[in-house]
Amino acid sequence: EELQFNMAADQILLSDPNAFFGGLLNIAEDIKSTDKKTWLEDNQNKRSEWVIEHLRNLELTTGSNKWPKDAIHPLQLSINVQEAMSDGDHLVFDGGNTHFWSEIAVNLVGKKNHLSLGSVMHPGSYSLLGVGVSFALSAKRLNPKENVVLITGDGAFLSGGLSIEAAFQENLPIVVIVDNNGGLDCISQQQERLFSSGTHFATDFRDIPFHDLVKGLGGYGELVTKSSEIIPSVKRAIKSGKPACINVKTKGVISPIVEATSDKRDKASIE
Repeated sequence: EELQFNMAADQILLSDPNAFFGGLLNIAEDIKSTDKKTWLEDNQNKRSEWVIEHLRNLELTTGSNKWPKDAIHPLQLSINVQEAMSDGDHLVFDGGNTHFWSEIAVNLVGKKNHLSLGSVMHPGSYSLLGVGVSFALSAKRLNPKENVVLITGDGAFLSGGLSIEAAFQENLPIVVIVDNNGGLDCISQQQERLFSSGTHFATDFRDIPFHDLVKGLGGYGELVTKSSEIIPSVKRAIKSGKPACINVKTKGVISPIVEATSDKRDKASIE
């Protein structure tokens, strides 16, 4: 009964998997005989419309009078990072909203720019924080001649980012992009929507110089405060040949999946 309160889906069905897939197989022939021959083309057109819609929404959001001057949207960050990458490069996500915005950006850039990444790794549907650096190190170990870029939230980096020391020990020059919005944004946004006070607790960070931390270890680091600086800084980090960190100051924006889920979760006993 509470399934619908903890999942964002158009249709929610609680069923035994065997019975569900068995039922699909039983009607498979009917589906084949009645389905449109233009199914693939229809879906490709829908995807194109979806890409145009999201890019337009991003433009409207960041171009409005309410948007702070020079503030960087997390979706724009992920788009620009991927625009600095090349075919065959490997991309890793870590975080809450950072993960979800980056998932959207992969589809946008893949369709718009025809970028063909070597692989994409993320922390799973439940966004297990802190796995990004370890994933990126593993990808680099397996693909030593190819670029590996990690886009991580600041909270996610604090949850497991110090394992970057292994990048220096094993000479694995990964590039870490920190989506630095100043806190556990995904958690604070849900707290504000679920707490009766409308406030959040213990989710704000100080101004942490992630780039200086990596530079102090012997790597490459830059601080980025404008979207126009993202692509050049990522290219410089890749070219450095060192474990690198680009610390990007962003504005926290709730992602569609977190917004949809938190709208339901206030009714669920899990909270």
